[in-house]
Amino acid sequence: MDVVKKEKLTGLLYFDFFKEDAQRNIDEGSKKLVLFSVNINDFTYINHKYGYIEGDKVLVTVAEWLAKSNNVIVASRAYSDHFFVLADMEDRTIAQLASDEEAKCVEFVRKMRQEYPLAAFDISMGIYIVEPGENISSAVDKVELARKSENKRDNKRVVPYREEMTTEDLNRKSVVPMFKNAIDENRIIAFYQPKMASTGQKLVGAEALARIIDPDGNILSPYQFVAQLEETSLICELDLYILEQVHKDMMEWKSKGLDLIPVSVNLSRVDFYDDMFLDKIRDIVGRYSIDPYYIIFEVTETMFFDDLDYMIEQVNKIKELGYRVSLDDFGSGYSSLSMVSKIPVDEIKFDRSFVQNSLDSDKGIKIISGLIHTIKDVDMEIIGEGIESSDEEQIMKDAGCDVIQGYLYDMPLKMETFANKYLC
Repeated sequence: MDVVKKEKLTGLLYFDFFKEDAQRNIDEGSKKLVLFSVNINDFTYINHKYGYIEGDKVLVTVAEWLAKSNNVIVASRAYSDHFFVLADMEDRTIAQLASDEEAKCVEFVRKMRQEYPLAAFDISMGIYIVEPGENISSAVDKVELARKSENKRDNKRVVPYREEMTTEDLNRKSVVPMFKNAIDENRIIAFYQPKMASTGQKLVGAEALARIIDPDGNILSPYQFVAQLEETSLICELDLYILEQVHKDMMEWKSKGLDLIPVSVNLSRVDFYDDMFLDKIRDIVGRYSIDPYYIIFEVTETMFFDDLDYMIEQVNKIKELGYRVSLDDFGSGYSSLSMVSKIPVDEIKFDRSFVQNSLDSDKGIKIISGLIHTIKDVDMEIIGEGIESSDEEQIMKDAGCDVIQGYLYDMPLKMETFANKYLC
């Protein structure tokens, strides 16, 4: 009985057979080879928006495009929306190759977005020049590191492998066991950064920010672990842990007779794709007698880009529980007032980068002021985040900003320090 080596849908090799053929070509050593790793980003949205039959057509189209766009020697759809291609690099340099493939990707994505406008079609590609005699599994690991790399400063879809990526990957992987140990040993705590009324500098709230204490007592900031945790469901565990820690801290403040203030807690995009996440929130808040008024959930504007209707539905479910929702990082990416008008949030936090970039000119200040007044007209509160100077504070006040948050007033503080300084 003949062994079936190619899958029916795309006609490409199954991954195990691809690796066998690729290894033979590598061992032969007659050509300079390059390995491509290609992924359709958020492919589930295409199935969600257009159905599985149309999703299959997309997979076939991508397979055909890959076969035509490279000097292909062997190719595979390894799984679902992920492809590998081994090709002849000929006499191109890695820079030339990356540039050529980037141009092809741009044109292909443009055409696919015209055909599937509801799905925000996009791809990511890693490329790796295979060493003579290298094991194909090693080459696959490296090209995957390139594809998954967050180092896309120029917003490129095509990322060549760099040796540093292996070291960076080992550092990322060390975060997971470190986080799990910190959970088990209660070394994750909430720091609180005050929010002050723009008039009178009165405390009106705070933001809870996760910190991990390492075994040596060093305090790790979110930038050292959040991105890595977002690659796994562990970010959900962190968000829920901080939510519960905030409730515990509030209960302690109440027991000491301190007045409570609203505290905002960050949610990740990943949280909303956990079917049990809302139940987990209910379970936590049900164990503490804290009025929902004192908890504000922060979401980022980028969470709404890919699937606006779904995210609106999920945010409304949180609001139905009695909680307010804040839109964080407004202005950090592609900000759209039409999108903001659809999102059921109660307040908007202007991102520090947007504020900084707008305060250097009269035009920028007028734009900030106009945006603030437009948003306030629909009964949303405005928070200026990351304010560090008196000049920035004054301009935001004059523009109509309600609340100021930033190092101008204070850095994030441990619970006890925050309570002694602001709640007593």
